[in-house]
Amino acid sequence: IKYLNREISRKEAIQKTSLELRTMAQCLGYEIDDSYRNINGITFQMYSIESAYKGYKLTAPAPKLFIEMVQIYKQDNERFIKILKEARKMLLTETKQNNFVEWLSQTNSPVLLSDLLLAYKKIDEFCIDKKILECSLLETIDLDVIKKVQYEIEHNRIFRFNNRIQMNKILEALRIYISYVIGLSNIKTNDDKQSMAEESYSNNNHNLNANENKCVIDFSNIVDLSYTKPIKVFYFEDDIGRVSSWKELYVKVFRNLYEDYDYKIPKNKPFNLGNGRMDFCTQEYYPSMVAPKEIERGFYLETNLSATDIVRKIKLLLDICLVDEENIVIEFERSDNKQTEIERANRIRGNSDSDDFFDWLKNEQDMALPSCRSYVSAVNTAERFAMDNGFAHTKLFTDDLKEAQATIDELFNNGDFVEYNAQQHNRFKSALNKLLLYIGDDGATTSGEKNSINLEPYINILLEKFPRGYRTGSPLELKKFKRYWESFYGTRIDIEGDDIIKCIERCGVKYEEKIYMPQKMLDDNIKTKLFSYINDCFLTEKTTIYFEALFKEFSNDFLDYYMYNANMLRAYLSYMNDGSYYISKNYISKDANVTTDPYDEIKDCLIQQGAPMEYGELFSILSHIPEQKIKTILAVNSEFISNGRGEYFHESIASLSDDELDDISDIIQYSIDEKQFIGGNELIESIKMKYPYIAEQNALLSDNGLRDAIGYRLKSKFSFKGNIISSLGTELSMTEVFEDFCKSKDSFTLDELKKLKQELATVIYFEAVYENSLRIGKDDFVSKKYAAFKIEETDAAIDRFCVDDYIAIKKVEQFGLFPDAGFSWNSFLLEHYVAKYSPNYKLLHANYNESACVGGIVKKLSDIDTFDELIVDVLARNGLPLQKEIALQYLCDEGYLARRSYSDIEHTLIKAKEFRNQKGL
Repeated sequence: IKYLNREISRKEAIQKTSLELRTMAQCLGYEIDDSYRNINGITFQMYSIESAYKGYKLTAPAPKLFIEMVQIYKQDNERFIKILKEARKMLLTETKQNNFVEWLSQTNSPVLLSDLLLAYKKIDEFCIDKKILECSLLETIDLDVIKKVQYEIEHNRIFRFNNRIQMNKILEALRIYISYVIGLSNIKTNDDKQSMAEESYSNNNHNLNANENKCVIDFSNIVDLSYTKPIKVFYFEDDIGRVSSWKELYVKVFRNLYEDYDYKIPKNKPFNLGNGRMDFCTQEYYPSMVAPKEIERGFYLETNLSATDIVRKIKLLLDICLVDEENIVIEFERSDNKQTEIERANRIRGNSDSDDFFDWLKNEQDMALPSCRSYVSAVNTAERFAMDNGFAHTKLFTDDLKEAQATIDELFNNGDFVEYNAQQHNRFKSALNKLLLYIGDDGATTSGEKNSINLEPYINILLEKFPRGYRTGSPLELKKFKRYWESFYGTRIDIEGDDIIKCIERCGVKYEEKIYMPQKMLDDNIKTKLFSYINDCFLTEKTTIYFEALFKEFSNDFLDYYMYNANMLRAYLSYMNDGSYYISKNYISKDANVTTDPYDEIKDCLIQQGAPMEYGELFSILSHIPEQKIKTILAVNSEFISNGRGEYFHESIASLSDDELDDISDIIQYSIDEKQFIGGNELIESIKMKYPYIAEQNALLSDNGLRDAIGYRLKSKFSFKGNIISSLGTELSMTEVFEDFCKSKDSFTLDELKKLKQELATVIYFEAVYENSLRIGKDDFVSKKYAAFKIEETDAAIDRFCVDDYIAIKKVEQFGLFPDAGFSWNSFLLEHYVAKYSPNYKLLHANYNESACVGGIVKKLSDIDTFDELIVDVLARNGLPLQKEIALQYLCDEGYLARRSYSDIEHTLIKAKEFRNQKGL
């Protein structure tokens, strides 16, 4: 309600609600995790609440509970207030605790705040039980008592052992509270390590020192660092050098921390665990980074961050490494940005050249005033950059096009400026391109002359005669334009061809060497609908809309207009943009500084759903993200798990406690000890039999989904490859499993192979079986060591049957002439002999079969090398019509195929016909 009444922002409403609900749960003694009522969850629920309040579905539907509460609010407000008061009684009521929690919430996320409050609860339980505290730590402001608590916590072995997993967080919580109490008491220590930092702090504002523009970072109160520049940084009192950018500072600080604490810094995951993209990764994940910086060979740090985010990352690293914040001192300076709008405009438009450029942008380009100011400011900044860096060319506001172009070339040959431009999402490049267009090719046209050109005659001709666009590089188009001009206005156009093109380019949208009139691209109704949709998306706090998704959303509306693809839509929006939006390469955003990450949006959506979601549901909720991008992100990130049937879920929704995972690990380990692996199907069946409640509490997950969720949780203990689970570091393929199975047995049956097949949900890998055993009959296999073939005599026996180049294995039915092989001869033993032992014959077939021997015994000296060639020869010589059904039936009857199916039969028949013609058959 406060948000709708504009008393607070949406972001503040979400943060406050998340904090209160998480705090309430902890006060009631509940154990909560990172996902409980976190900001992402409340953001999603906010849409549902709005749907309930407004009476129609917005982004998410309203559940019955929300609808009922809204009805109470509207129809019985007194009852609503009473319910609200009762709920708020569950929150902390102690003033000291409230003040501290409020202070803590200003500098920490709700998830981190939740962890800290849990740590304080554990401290209270221990210290009150041991009579160290009489009441909660958060009600204690006696520093001596608190220091005693700190000593006991740090040195009590039993406490440290019982809380070994949370110990780092508990120590951090203590350190934070001590800092808070010191701040309350206005106490300053004389510790040499702290003096350097504290001399720079004032008691009222830790960010500012004696010089109001020179500052020192206060990690407990990180403020907006826009328009700031770092000066130097100290690491444990060592000056690690002056720095010229926040990126350079971040890399230097990280390298020092990594050198000392590499074993603590997480790799291939975010520093803020479970939230966001990877911060530090190996070569494997390097392609997923936006601006990676190599720290050491094969390890990369993400540096695509704002100044404020860089400092937040450093604070996270200090927490991870258990380094006190006073050991990192960062000095920076900020520019005074408190001028009024008028002063800002006067500063931007500080000379006649910039004034003329400003007027041209406003009057000739129809740009909004904020955009005009932004472009002029960008040119001024670029010009200052050129001068500050001692460029040979430094003029941008000039009538000399060559001088301006030379300055721009130097700017974009400078790595720092290119990076600066990228951070500003190409703002400088856009402004400088406009500047070059403004100056003109001859470099002599004055701004007054530019502004005096009346474009209306050009627009009239383009609208009527070039509705499908004007091709700028076509001499024929130019001739037509001149002819239309004379026809329209009764006189020849009085400027040259290049100048005509420049004027035409100023009239419309340039896309692929053509100029389109925006009025022809979309009419007013579709244009209004398009921009209303964009505005509505941003009102629901979507930060970006991808052009691919936007084009798909309006594809039916665009059918009757000159709007052919997403790139053309981007060009149109770039032209129509009045400064309200930022146009990037792939998306449109409300803010130029937005950092878009579809991965995070997909992850949040799946977590908040709490159940598997079909593609269609995801596409609908995340309609601003291209469908293929969603599919790709789901496919390449292992935490997004396929549930089959086009469904996905996030691994965190699988209900698997640590104890349950331990029980599952025991099942896996027992099987590995026994046979080196366990199949996924076998594991799930064992869980259902031994721990049925695990399957019941994950009833929404398919067997494969549950298997892969377990795989994600236990990936640090076992190797999961497809449906095979084995010891960590020893990934087994299906082939290897069947190989090991055969090698480990003196004899086995076909039924045992079928059982293994079922456990692994696969087919029998007969190639591996035949390589590592000997098939002596339809149902029986023995170890290869029992093979005792008399090679020459056996091949001689085959010679009696195979008088031509080949014979179907099915045709060898009498084995009386075959020498003793230790086992009774049959088709299966013959098949195995020809495939693996015969020096003169080879087996050509589609594949081995469970219950039949099919294929051909072919002489190695023949010209037939493949099964396809064998089939062509068989069909060409049989004299039957070369028709599909007849051919397949013949191949089955003769014993070359097990069933009437052959993937390339049409092509084979064509080859057989050619063979007949060549041989005269």
